Amino acid sequence: MHDMPHAPARLPLGLVLLLLCLLVGLVWSIVQQPALLWVVAGTAVLVKYLSWREQQRLARLAAQRQGQSICQFARAFPRWQVDTWVIRAVYESLHGYLGGRLPIRADDRFEEDLNLDDEDLEFELLEDMARLSGRSLAGVENNPFYGKVLHVRDLVLLLDHQPRSLS
Repeated sequence: MHDMPHAPARLPLGLVLLLLCLLVGLVWSIVQQPALLWVVAGTAVLVKYLSWREQQRLARLAAQRQGQSICQFARAFPRWQVDTWVIRAVYESLHGYLGGRLPIRADDRFEEDLNLDDEDLEFELLEDMARLSGRSLAGVENNPFYGKVLHVRDLVLLLDHQPRSLS
């Protein structure tokens, strides 16, 4: 796979300053209105509970798929018709993004099974998958699979139909 070294992601200074201002504003609001502490604490508990439930769901799904790997994933695609670099780039990117514990299946639905939305794919994963597979995202709007990516299989086919990158 094409793996280009890149610097670790860092938050821009403007975002750090914005988050710091929000934190200072929250602390000031709690000092002014102590009852707000209950709202903040309740929200934090709710977020933690929902996160725990999602982790439990993914753990159950991973237990059902125990022993599966990229091999079963690759067998879901026609041999000699789909670029194996694309298959590997999609599998490894999704597998890593989800913490490395959940084997990915071609028929997994992004929203329902993997709890990934369009923004996760478009802004965090797609460019990396294209880079790893040696594909260009130029003209992706003309791809027959564009706007129809609901399953992991669709994403593999979308990238497979993209032209190879020149680098």
